[in-house]
Amino acid sequence: GFPTRSAARAVCTEKSPEQLELNDMKRILGSGAVDHYRLFAGMISGTSLEQFDSDAQPPLRGQQIFPAQCWKDLVCAKKVFDAAMTTRVMVITGCGHTDYGLGVPQRVEALVNEEFWSGLHQQVAYSLPLVQRIITAREIEEDVCRTFRGRPVADLVLRYEPSQVE
Repeated sequence: GFPTRSAARAVCTEKSPEQLELNDMKRILGSGAVDHYRLFAGMISGTSLEQFDSDAQPPLRGQQIFPAQCWKDLVCAKKVFDAAMTTRVMVITGCGHTDYGLGVPQRVEALVNEEFWSGLHQQVAYSLPLVQRIITAREIEEDVCRTFRGRPVADLVLRYEPSQVE
């Protein structure tokens, strides 16, 4: 469900309908967009996420590539939203797109809410009320920040032994 990296980069460098759509989603998400950026900046920094779980000025590192991350999340969220109109949906993606309910789940919820509040929605069994469950995986020895910006990392954390690659 994700666009290619080159397509995501193109959206972020030109004024396009997709760029306007990204801006509209940012408006819908409100402070959740800042929380997502803080998570993204923390993940690419390689340091503990606890350092980014505050109201301090967010770091600048990652600011230029963050819109590409958001675009990928939005494209996937639209596919999930469309599929959820008729069936149950399971999405498998990297933890940077789902942990703490940010990224794809956050955008799916925003799309459902926009549909609901527009007055144009059709009540279908799989979209309203929205039920999302997030499962993430981490190596047994890996530190996990249990909450970030008041959100739990996931509904379930699977721990695994790293494989020995030779």
